[in-house]
Amino acid sequence: MEKVNINGVDFELNMLDADTIERFENLTTETVNEIKDQSNYEGLSNADSMRFQCRTIERFFDDLFGAGTSGKVFPVSPGKQQNNDLGSHIEAFGIAMQLSKESRERVRQLTTKYGPERTMNREERRAAAKAGKNGGKNKVQNFRNQNAAHNRG
Repeated sequence: MEKVNINGVDFELNMLDADTIERFENLTTETVNEIKDQSNYEGLSNADSMRFQCRTIERFFDDLFGAGTSGKVFPVSPGKQQNNDLGSHIEAFGIAMQLSKESRERVRQLTTKYGPERTMNREERRAAAKAGKNGGKNKVQNFRNQNAAHNRG
């Protein structure tokens, strides 16, 4: 379970759950494509374009974490109807995107820890040695150990 704080609001999201990651990836792609699509900006002023991007990012948070989330993440200043600070919206979206990178790193760590290429612990090495030729007995090593024990003085 990944924990993240975005604009003072704590979230938990299981980025190792296939259904969650699928929803996350779909929403991310949808949000990025909507913001990149130049046809969405035709006839809009610079300010209205910024407002459009803010609403798109707010929709991402509401769809990902539940309705009303964007109101907590992007609180409205007194006397305003909506938070139109594009900087805080993009920053929050970037933090959410970081979750995806962190989950990939977590999967890599788990694969390294439990994957077939990992280093074996002592018990596993012993079991592998026993399964090897000569019943796992390393005659040269045993001879060295025996001589070392007898030469201790």
